[in-house]
Amino acid sequence: MPQTGPYSGTKHLGHVTAAMAKTTRVYRDVLGCKLVATIGTPEFRHYFFSIGEANTIAFFEWPGVDPGVPEQPAG
Repeated sequence: MPQTGPYSGTKHLGHVTAAMAKTTRVYRDVLGCKLVATIGTPEFRHYFFSIGEANTIAFFEWPGVDPGVPEQPAG
């Protein structure tokens, strides 16, 4: 069955966040992605948001993680 919607074809995409509550507010409350699964351990949390039929975006939460090099302005 063809996939429809603004997001498709990713199957599973993973990211790291230092703040799962903020990430959840953006993906669930602002973008409207359904929270479909959660995994929690004493070391980290792992949340999956639906971004289309059979496709998810996932976040691992590690408090204090370095987000990397800030994006530079264009030009």
